[in-house]
Amino acid sequence: MYSFEGNFRSTPNVSLGGKSKQKTAQSSTLIANKARVERQKREAARQELHSSLILQSSIRSFLVRQKLKKEFRQKFDEDKQHQQLTEEQCHQSIRLICYFFDVKLTADIDRLIWICQKFHQFKSKGIKHNMAYLLSQLLVLCTRCLLKDASTSIPAMPLRMIETFTAAKYWRAQEVFLWQRLINQDFFPCMLHIFQKKVPIDIEPHDDQYKSPHLVLADSLLNILKRPLNFVSRVLTTSISTNNELNNTVQLILSRFTTDVLSHQVTLQIHNFILPSLMKDSTFPTCELVTVIERTLSNAADNKIDRPLSPNIYLLSAVVQLLQDSLDSVPNHVVLTCFQHLVPMLCPVGGIEMQEDDMSDEEEDPYDVDMLISDNDISTAQLLSECLQFLNSPSFIDNCVKPVLYQLSSVLPLCEITFHLMSRLKLPIITTRFVYSLAFSSPFLKVLWSSIITSKTNKHNSVSSQLSIRVLLDGGHITESYNHHLMTQLITFCALFSHNLLSLHDVDFYGTEHSTFGINELSSMVITLKDISLSLVKKILPETRWKLENYDVREVFQRLSAGKQIYHHSRLSNEIAVNVENAALAFKVCSRLLNQLHTRHARRPFTKDDVWLSHSTMIGSDRSKYLSSNWRRRRLGNDNIAAHMADPSDEDLPMTVTEARQLTILTSLPFVVPFETRIFIFTSMLSQDRVARESTRDVLMQDAGFADSSSVIQVKVRRNFLYEDAFNDLSQSNAPDLRRVLRVTFVNPAGADEAGYGGGVTREFLQQLVKTAFEPARGLFKITGESELYPNPHAGSIVDNVQQHFNFLGRLLGKILYEGMQIELPFAAFFLSKLLCHKNSDVDINHLQSLDPDFYKNLMFLRSYDGDVAELDLNFTVVDDSFGETKVTELVRGGHDISVTNKNRVRYIHLLSNYKLNVQMRLSCDAFRNGLSSVVPLEWIRMFDHRELQTLISGPEIAINVADMKINAAFSGGYKAEDQTIKLFWEVLSTFSEEEKRKLLLFVTSCSRPPLLGFKEMQPPFCVHNGGTADRLPTSATCLNLLRLPQYTDAETMRNKLIYCIDSQSGFELS
Repeated sequence: MYSFEGNFRSTPNVSLGGKSKQKTAQSSTLIANKARVERQKREAARQELHSSLILQSSIRSFLVRQKLKKEFRQKFDEDKQHQQLTEEQCHQSIRLICYFFDVKLTADIDRLIWICQKFHQFKSKGIKHNMAYLLSQLLVLCTRCLLKDASTSIPAMPLRMIETFTAAKYWRAQEVFLWQRLINQDFFPCMLHIFQKKVPIDIEPHDDQYKSPHLVLADSLLNILKRPLNFVSRVLTTSISTNNELNNTVQLILSRFTTDVLSHQVTLQIHNFILPSLMKDSTFPTCELVTVIERTLSNAADNKIDRPLSPNIYLLSAVVQLLQDSLDSVPNHVVLTCFQHLVPMLCPVGGIEMQEDDMSDEEEDPYDVDMLISDNDISTAQLLSECLQFLNSPSFIDNCVKPVLYQLSSVLPLCEITFHLMSRLKLPIITTRFVYSLAFSSPFLKVLWSSIITSKTNKHNSVSSQLSIRVLLDGGHITESYNHHLMTQLITFCALFSHNLLSLHDVDFYGTEHSTFGINELSSMVITLKDISLSLVKKILPETRWKLENYDVREVFQRLSAGKQIYHHSRLSNEIAVNVENAALAFKVCSRLLNQLHTRHARRPFTKDDVWLSHSTMIGSDRSKYLSSNWRRRRLGNDNIAAHMADPSDEDLPMTVTEARQLTILTSLPFVVPFETRIFIFTSMLSQDRVARESTRDVLMQDAGFADSSSVIQVKVRRNFLYEDAFNDLSQSNAPDLRRVLRVTFVNPAGADEAGYGGGVTREFLQQLVKTAFEPARGLFKITGESELYPNPHAGSIVDNVQQHFNFLGRLLGKILYEGMQIELPFAAFFLSKLLCHKNSDVDINHLQSLDPDFYKNLMFLRSYDGDVAELDLNFTVVDDSFGETKVTELVRGGHDISVTNKNRVRYIHLLSNYKLNVQMRLSCDAFRNGLSSVVPLEWIRMFDHRELQTLISGPEIAINVADMKINAAFSGGYKAEDQTIKLFWEVLSTFSEEEKRKLLLFVTSCSRPPLLGFKEMQPPFCVHNGGTADRLPTSATCLNLLRLPQYTDAETMRNKLIYCIDSQSGFELS
């Protein structure tokens, strides 16, 4: 629009919230950044200026010092030109050289030697008080000079100065000042360096009057090295000083001697001369030195010193040598605590990988330590051997171990030493006297167990203390040190007490005089160890594994089941990995001890059966079926081709933590799970395996083009030669996999095949074969006084290839178990225990009672015989009577000439029992066990003890439940449950006595005991068939569990007929 003001252009509209505002904000940011950059430049300039000033001042200072040193050297050299120096001039020259001396300059070393020569001329005048500092400084320069020279030609004058002016007579009250200066300036390393350079490596101390020059030199150098230690001895022998400076000097000398000499890599001169000489020196302060070492190691975390003491095998070796003749002068707790920290150094850095048989009671080769490379050094293997020899020496055990076995304060040191000897060095208990003495010390075992269950700890973020064992059982987290102490004590106790039980006879175990723990104490111990073991399983297999990498649940389960150690690599800290490894080791020894106690309980109960059960590991029926299915598919040692074909995806089958925990318990601590649950799992695995073989395998075989008969074993036997034909057709070569289906054909005496087909014929075949195979008259098995079966030790005299026969019998028993059959074969307890052993089939003397109670009683009488055993005229031989032929066998080489005395009778008793139980029948039992395991994996059978295994074979010894039989019975031939004859049968059966019921069950099923899980699990089911008119007798078909019951109308007639049949053992026929 037109403007009357003369402006011909309109004023533009400006936006108050648009681009102009953004430009203002950007400009403010630019201004702030520019200001910051400028400040940084100014700060950098100031720093550069400050640094340049410091550098200039340093350079000026260096130049000034160099100039002064040059002037002082010139002045020193001018004084050096004088032929005669006064004492004052000599002191002035010492002041000069103390300022400019440089050990790297040869000229300065020459100047030092010259001034030492001059000063040495005034030694007769003594040392004035104002010269103490100058002389100490001169001695420091001599020390530096001797340490610098690495050649074999060491200047003599500096060494002469140290030898002369470190004598006590020159210092009097200022000796504290001297040793503070010299010790802090590497006096000990200097003397050790000279000793190793000047003294031959083969030097040894001698008491002869004539000494070689080398020996004189060695004695002189050693005397110089001992001077600060002599000062310590003088201080300690005068009185207990309250002078802090004096006490600090003593502590300094002993500490530096430990770090600079004792912890030094051991050379031949140290090992063969220095340490033996110090050990023989009566004035050497061994007690104080060991006390300082113990105090320093115990408070290592709190010691803030310039040279911390690092424990190593060299220090341990030195302490061992110094204590050889001084054990009685050092307090026991000091020695044990010192060894508590040093014994772990016997292991190389990184520890030792534990093998399968770690912490076992079998002898193993100890760890082979690598040799050191230097010819002048002692090998680590030799040091290790000497240390172990000292720990196992009678003097150490008698003076340091036995007096403190009753003391609670000694538990931790003894446990730490034992733990490292057993778990790290793999030393067997039986050959390690130190550990062996603890294993058979009842006071120590009692105190150790008391310490485990009463020790308290502070939880994280908690002020109040709780029982360590309770925190562990509740899954709480305790500090690393408390956890280590608890695991160490627990592992040590279980390992020692487990070894103690190996040699403890049952008569002593159940007695009160020789047993370490009473029956009530053992019951509470079982409960505690059981809860601990279950808690350790949770700790080894945690639900949350984010802290652990490379954690394979399957591998952990397999290693736990095989008794191997577990190693993990933690990405957070080593603490987690070590805790898991220690927990796995603790679980191994705890479960082993529990199994030993349960074996005793199985032979002769010492507590209630409910004590062994754990309510926290209850496995329901659904879980049992799932668990049995997966365990069957993952079973260890299954290399059968057909089994892999049946389950081709086994290797990829995932394993959950819950499953791994339950399988670990079933393989390591099966007795905490109820027997019925284990029976259900066992029978489920067998049933699932049978179904898998009869279905999946057949399909795979047909797809591969094989005939259907490839999955069936054809057997044709004659009734009169049942065992011989079965042994031939079912041999390892003809039937390698006995888990396949059997198709049996009987041949009559005329040579014609008998009628009959299917599972009933197979059941009859197996029943009759078992009866004839295990019949004692055949000679393969014998019976004990309790009519229990065990392998005939002399079976080899009856049949050829006796091992093949026992292998066949083992396969036959495995087939009976695999098919879910029950057969009344009462095996001896010791024989069943042999089948359940892990490593081999050997059992101990306590099982002898089930073989020959009278023989066992006689051996126990011999063990406790108060008279002279030699009068009994026994020797180390045993007499065998085999079919009228007498044979004398020596228990040891030359046993015929070794008489049994009071000293060796225990060995004779164990050798004799071992011969009876193991040596005589080892090959037969091993063959039987191998045959059994080829059909049913031993891992499954080991879920049971020998009593439960007998129940698994023959059925439970419980009352027959008629109501259960009635509910699960089947009927055929026209009978129905509501028929009058059937109702009458149940009424008559309910009036039978228990013995009559068993006879009836034997009459129908060939087994007088009810099925393991009740009649619902009987296959084929108990069946009542119409047996015709009432004028006939009842008959049975045991192969079908079938009772042919005629149509009786009154109870009296039915009862009399049934009683007549079951008493006469008649009525067995093939349907």
